[in-house]
Amino acid sequence: MEKKLHFIIIVLLFFPLVVSATVYLNYDKAKLSTSSYITSMKRYKWYIDPSTKYFYDGNVFNNKIGFTKGGFLNLYEYKTSIFEGKTYLNDQLNYWTMTEKNSSSNYIIASGNYSDSLNTAKLGARITEYVLRSTKVEGSGTYKDPWVFIEPEFNVKVNFANSTIIRSSSITGDDTVGYGDVIVYTVEVKNVGEDSSEIKAREIELVNAIGRTVESPTNVSVTMNGTAYSSAIANSVAQSILSSNGYSFTLAGGDVLTIKFNVKVIGNAGETISNQLVYSIDGVEPNPDPKNSISIEKLIYYSEIADNGANIVLALDDSGSMSSAKLNALKTAANQFIDTLMINDGSNYNNRLCIVTMNKAIDGTKKYKCTDGSTVTPQSLKTIITNLTASGLTPYDTTLADCYTSLQSLYAANQNNSNFVVFLSDGVPNGGDYSTQENNIKTYYGTKMYTIGFSVNSSAKTILENLATAKSYYYDASTVDISNVFSDIAKKISELTKQTIKGVVEISKNIDKSRNLIIEVKRSDGTINTIVRSYVDAINDNYLIDKVTAYEINIKKFVATDTITVKYYLLKDN
Repeated sequence: MEKKLHFIIIVLLFFPLVVSATVYLNYDKAKLSTSSYITSMKRYKWYIDPSTKYFYDGNVFNNKIGFTKGGFLNLYEYKTSIFEGKTYLNDQLNYWTMTEKNSSSNYIIASGNYSDSLNTAKLGARITEYVLRSTKVEGSGTYKDPWVFIEPEFNVKVNFANSTIIRSSSITGDDTVGYGDVIVYTVEVKNVGEDSSEIKAREIELVNAIGRTVESPTNVSVTMNGTAYSSAIANSVAQSILSSNGYSFTLAGGDVLTIKFNVKVIGNAGETISNQLVYSIDGVEPNPDPKNSISIEKLIYYSEIADNGANIVLALDDSGSMSSAKLNALKTAANQFIDTLMINDGSNYNNRLCIVTMNKAIDGTKKYKCTDGSTVTPQSLKTIITNLTASGLTPYDTTLADCYTSLQSLYAANQNNSNFVVFLSDGVPNGGDYSTQENNIKTYYGTKMYTIGFSVNSSAKTILENLATAKSYYYDASTVDISNVFSDIAKKISELTKQTIKGVVEISKNIDKSRNLIIEVKRSDGTINTIVRSYVDAINDNYLIDKVTAYEINIKKFVATDTITVKYYLLKDN
């Protein structure tokens, strides 16, 4: 019985590389019509008699019940069912019957239910999860004219991106080859930029090879723009393929370099093992691969106008009527508000913030404290909020006076910033008249005042609506939605200052992890820094944060004047 050696071909690049072999089967149509796909099955000797639709295992014929609505696993049967409108693979009632040559056992796998954990896999009856995209066959597939596999050829096409050579990452492409097969590589690299750039073709290696290897490359040819290089260069490339030294080429704008070579898989006859074959080229940018994933490009403006931030006064009710549930919800929401709007800790953040309390002294005898761009950071204000306790009354007059004092302090130091007051209370005011303080704030250099009624009655709501710049600047809130209220106000402040918030930028969990994440950063001076990461590197280097439902771009890796473009690949729906 002929055995088979499986190889998973992984092309490792310093940019994502596309492995595109000639497609001889209708892959997309197959995916729509059935949930099970075909492998080469070179390990098995299975044929059918087309006149009787009997099964032949190499020795005897057997009638298989339900065979006409099942699927016989050879490529001839597959092509017949798809291209000639047969129902073997299309009626969704199919099952697969597989039997090794000279075996009395039959293995039946329900459509869509195959997994490595099934006994069938342990017994050696295996179906791959994809159509073998690089397979070409001769013969009809009957027992009189069995199909014969022709050696697979892998055509790799790679483009430069503006002739820029950047750091390394990896990309995978899978295909299956039989034991003893010769892999024919055709690698084409084109410099699509105008400037000259250098690439380096280097080493093939086996990963998890279990002691197995490949023969030295043969039939190596190297051409530039269709003109062959000397045999000496071809021999040097052949040597570099099996070493880490590499062979460098300089490509002018528009140049096309083609490297072609054969590699034979070797091992012990009768073994079935899985390896990864890796071929590396440095300094290349891929063409998109339409088969498995689609290209996604997401533009993120970290800050559209870096010098136009916000002066924000946040007035919080810490009166005795604030229950523990309300106070805890407020602390969480207010701290998130600070995280959202304060772009960078320390001296580089554009927004300035003051905290004002109704009762508790938080800076000596004062009930207000402001960031100063150096020593008083957003984190120190968050600590103040976290330590708030409920006691005292609801004095709008003194609280608004402190808001005005804080606002003046912020504006004196940051006159390019827009002015905002966010005033939260859970009840009607105690104390004296506050109309003067209210007027001072509303007429101070275009200040906008947002008010929040935190679980208030109708009387308090009316008062807070009138205190706001306009009714649209008033929000009702409860312990359930207080965070959403603060989030919405943060977004509106960001819009009014023409500054994009720091907030969360997410990409789908359904990304193709075998492809690269490309991050381009345009700096304030117009220079562009391109960062190319594999999925693993992006996680390890903290450019990508793994959340429960999505991946989050770590905006803290950048500065406020950056414009960021994130490119990645999204897996197509199965």
